[in-house]
Amino acid sequence: MIEDFFTFTKIISNEEKFELKLLDINRIFEEELVCYYQDFNSQGRMIYIKGNKKIEMLSNERILRRIFDNLIINALKHSRGDIYISINTGAEICFQFKNRLDEPIIVEQIFDEFYTSDISRTKQNTGLGLAIVKEFTEMEV
Repeated sequence: MIEDFFTFTKIISNEEKFELKLLDINRIFEEELVCYYQDFNSQGRMIYIKGNKKIEMLSNERILRRIFDNLIINALKHSRGDIYISINTGAEICFQFKNRLDEPIIVEQIFDEFYTSDISRTKQNTGLGLAIVKEFTEMEV
């Protein structure tokens, strides 16, 4: 939890400059996904990925891994059933997660800092995971 607060603070303050290099996005995404395979498997959940062509992008590897990590953790923690991921390219690269949610959400707020569907705050969620994703994807690096 503290790490999320620290990361979020650093992002919004623009304290850090990030080294950019040409990265294979699919490879990095798959590496991050493999880290959570056992978690999904132990819950009897499957992950289906559509769109497997190689996509390269100028980015920072640490940031990209954090984005994917946060998206995967969010899907693992806040949904049930199988996960369907579509990777599409065009003017933008789009990772679309389709899954059934555990609790109702306010779609317009899911990328807001401190937003969580757990109104009572009984789970250990900071509500920063998707806010960090948003900040990283909107950064001018």
